[in-house]
Amino acid sequence: MSPETLRKWLRQARALDGHWYAKYWNPVMAPLPGHIREAIDLGPQATPLSLGLEDAATLTDAGYHDLESGYATFDDGSIHIATLTSMPRVTPAMWDWWFWWHGTSTERYKLWYPRAHVYAEWSGADTAPDALTATGTSAGLAFWLVSFLTCRDATL
Repeated sequence: MSPETLRKWLRQARALDGHWYAKYWNPVMAPLPGHIREAIDLGPQATPLSLGLEDAATLTDAGYHDLESGYATFDDGSIHIATLTSMPRVTPAMWDWWFWWHGTSTERYKLWYPRAHVYAEWSGADTAPDALTATGTSAGLAFWLVSFLTCRDATL
């Protein structure tokens, strides 16, 4: 681990001081699953295989899309990243809680993936968590995320 990476992780760990969830901080990450490593090795895929932002709502449709694990870059500079993730026995309520909990603070978001997650905030930060509590669902809510898409120190 480079000294620069160690300093970054120490700063992130210090940001958790005083929070009950600080005990879950662990910058040691599991290796990427094989199908994700293969998708990265393939490089960018043809844009007709991927979804544009205007098609994002189709992610909840039944069945699979042409690009389930991989990425594509568009002419406008935007990127579609897809990662097929098996989540057996996860209920919609668990899903809602997970995104609500991690979206309520940057420190919580960093716990999820400390090498890449930088910042999280609900769009309409003062109302989104209350809306989730009131409705019981995150459907229709949005939050802003900042993540590193690559990391010099990561071994793929």
